[in-house]
Amino acid sequence: TLDASSVLELVADSLKAVVAYDSLTIYRVDLARQVRYPVIARDRFAEIILEYEAPLGQGITGWAVEHREAVLANDAILDPRSVQIPGTPIEPESLIVVPLIVQGDVLGTLNVARIGEQESHFSENEFELTKLFAAQAAIALRNAETHGEVKVQAERDALTGLRNHGAFQRELSLTIATAEAHPMAVLMMDLDRFKAYNDLQGHPAGDALLAAVAHTIESAIRSTDSAYRYGGDEFTAILPVTDRAGATEVANRIRTMVDALSDAHPGPSVSISIGIACLPDDGLEKDALMETADAALYLAKGSRLRSSMRDPLVAALDDTAGVLLHGGTTDDLLHSVLARAARLLGTPNAYLSMVESTGLHLRMRAGIGLYEPVVGHVISVNVGVAGMVCRTGRPFTVDDYSRYEDRAMNLADVDIGAVLGVPLLSHGKVMGMIGVASGTKDRTWGEADIDALSRFAKLASIALENARLQEAALRGPTDPVTGLPTRERLVEAINAALEEPTGGTTLLTPASVLLLDIDRFKVLNESLGHQAGDQVLAEVGRRIATVLRDGDLVARFGGDEFGILLSPADDERATAVSDQILAALKAPIDLDARMWFISASVGYVTGLPGKATAGGLLREAEVALVQAQAEPTKRVARFDAVRSHAALERLDLEADLQAAIEMDELLVHYQPIVDLRTERIVGFEALVRWEHPARGLISPADFIPLAEETDLIIPLGAVVLAKACRQARALRDRWPGERLMMSVNLSPRQFADSELVPSIAAILAETGLEASSLELEITETAVMDRSDAGIAALAALRELGVHLVLDDFGTGYSSLAHLRHLPLDTIKVDRSFISELNEGDANVAIVQAVLSLAHGLGITVVAEGIEQATQADRLRELGCDLGQGYLWSRPVAPRQLDELMAVAVAQRRLPKSRSRNRNRLTKSR
Repeated sequence: TLDASSVLELVADSLKAVVAYDSLTIYRVDLARQVRYPVIARDRFAEIILEYEAPLGQGITGWAVEHREAVLANDAILDPRSVQIPGTPIEPESLIVVPLIVQGDVLGTLNVARIGEQESHFSENEFELTKLFAAQAAIALRNAETHGEVKVQAERDALTGLRNHGAFQRELSLTIATAEAHPMAVLMMDLDRFKAYNDLQGHPAGDALLAAVAHTIESAIRSTDSAYRYGGDEFTAILPVTDRAGATEVANRIRTMVDALSDAHPGPSVSISIGIACLPDDGLEKDALMETADAALYLAKGSRLRSSMRDPLVAALDDTAGVLLHGGTTDDLLHSVLARAARLLGTPNAYLSMVESTGLHLRMRAGIGLYEPVVGHVISVNVGVAGMVCRTGRPFTVDDYSRYEDRAMNLADVDIGAVLGVPLLSHGKVMGMIGVASGTKDRTWGEADIDALSRFAKLASIALENARLQEAALRGPTDPVTGLPTRERLVEAINAALEEPTGGTTLLTPASVLLLDIDRFKVLNESLGHQAGDQVLAEVGRRIATVLRDGDLVARFGGDEFGILLSPADDERATAVSDQILAALKAPIDLDARMWFISASVGYVTGLPGKATAGGLLREAEVALVQAQAEPTKRVARFDAVRSHAALERLDLEADLQAAIEMDELLVHYQPIVDLRTERIVGFEALVRWEHPARGLISPADFIPLAEETDLIIPLGAVVLAKACRQARALRDRWPGERLMMSVNLSPRQFADSELVPSIAAILAETGLEASSLELEITETAVMDRSDAGIAALAALRELGVHLVLDDFGTGYSSLAHLRHLPLDTIKVDRSFISELNEGDANVAIVQAVLSLAHGLGITVVAEGIEQATQADRLRELGCDLGQGYLWSRPVAPRQLDELMAVAVAQRRLPKSRSRNRNRLTKSR
């Protein structure tokens, strides 16, 4: 989650259940100021603790930060490092302090304490549990830090540098809430004749003028005021502690300074109209102030541009403004907008279309007259009048729609006559359009009609945006791709559905939770791109919604997963709805003239109020989803507690692996590779190891396939590669005359990653390791199909300068003849051939054939899994170049490498036989 405080509170609550404490404090570290300050304090002296900032290195906590180590201090008062917080009593206590570390950075500490003497001592088990909970607190702090950075960037308008509409709305609410008895004012500003300037001078000049106006406004207001770009050519300002006279003075100064800009920006003269609203005179709430400022701006605009507003259609528009600005829900406003637009232009035919979340389609949300029968129809943004308006962001007219070549197909046979469309804008972006049709070829639309409907659309856009924001606030946060509620909103709804009934009733209404996962979505995303993937997600969400009824909820759960709440629902309804959803997904999705068929898997569980929790049901639904994916013929699975154990184990292992990667808990061990002629160590292979805190050492055979399936292999591989490159650099510095190589495995998923080469280049640059010192081991299945993409990836890696090794040769579907087509430096003969080398001539013949062809191509050969001296001797006789196996060493930890190298150098032998590929061996190592 990105809500750090809620996660930290959850950590505090959960830790209390397993490690009893009297006091808990979580500190943040401020390196710039060299202090630490508390963010959570659960203590009878919490108010004092929360007010105290301590020097960074002070006390037991400071020691833990400086040494990056957890501390268990039973009888902490006797510890010489202990320092008392001023204002708190000196009393016997035991203390645990754990530094919160993420990716090497100390973000803060988790401190827990128990009051008392020996009876309060923490056990080693409690110490370890606290460290585990601290890891989760560290991740929460880093997530919040990252979210804060993104949020700050998202609140700045890229063109002008002013804060944007969202920042204005939030800060206006805050200013009103803290105004107390002081007055304050809001300015709503809109440039006059900016469209004419932009059309004549071009968009670059228009952008430069907007930036200049923004700078001018900031220069004209006071240091205590704040300016914002509201969208398009509109600006706003918040003036704290300002009455109407003061606001008027600021507004006059802005107008004068903007008027003076015409000298520096040749072209049509541009001025600015300003509406003022004051608290408390014009209202005590944000909405009331905004409506007053809007109305005042509208009147100011009329007084400044009255000479261009004599048209009776424009006058009629003025009468509708107030009604629109007081609109209700979005649906109500859509119909109100259409009715007034049609009346304004004197036609019974009007429609309103909104851009879908993908940005690729338009949906007709409301229609009257000729358009009423096609409400709900979806068209591409590339066709029709609506498409033209939304693509260009400008009004567009057609005198005879029946002759319009780019007309939308669903309206081709209707006698529509002339059509006029104008855009609906939100923060400068097209969110939809209003269209009107004459219904006859005798009437066409002129400039007065375009001006009137354009002004009308501007006001309608504000009203629709306000309604949308109000509904969004009531509905909670939404996913930007699908427009659906987020995971957090789903959890809230599930918790509400599971609330125990009050009033003494014993009737419990069950609810069902469904999790849906799109099959092969990764293939679609990688082959057609993320835009197509987003379009599919939006369409899947829309189709799911068509199956649901009032009381149900569908949310974007994350990635390609959707969460669905059915309330009320039993198992029978959950099964039926699951089948209906899968049926709704069968129709192909049109992705820019490419028809794409999708399928999905669904897991569900049903719970009773007071008997289940949202977290429990979601976890069980996820287990059921895993079961559904394991049985592709069924596609739908109900949670089965008996069968869930293995699935839960897998989910737990996946979560633990992700945590291990994030917390840098994976280890890399190294096994030497030796020259069979001299038994000199020429390099090492990096092998990942995972020491799980509860399960112990987990075999790579158990967690590497899991990482492949869940895409964790990408960050896991990056961690291993970085550690191996750092170790290789250290070895080459320590043993410069040995020219040691480092060999690292690449999984098929890593090999297919488009960011593979840039990421390797970045790691080499960061660690300072030469590319020629790195070998990448690639499996047969990743490259032996000889696909263009595979060959291109190998070529890119060779161009980077690294050496390429074909791993486990002979276990896949490889052909010796294929080797000549691959840019390889080395092949590794699989251990299965080596272990049986003495048991028959068949394996000897295979190894001989591999050696003969490889050496003919200048490729070095490594034999894996050598455990016996007789195997090594036989391989020498056959002319094999290099060997690897337990005969020389098992994989060892980094700290053992120097000792291993020292012994190997001291015991180095003279060559036993001549390699048949000596030149290649020298070149590659």
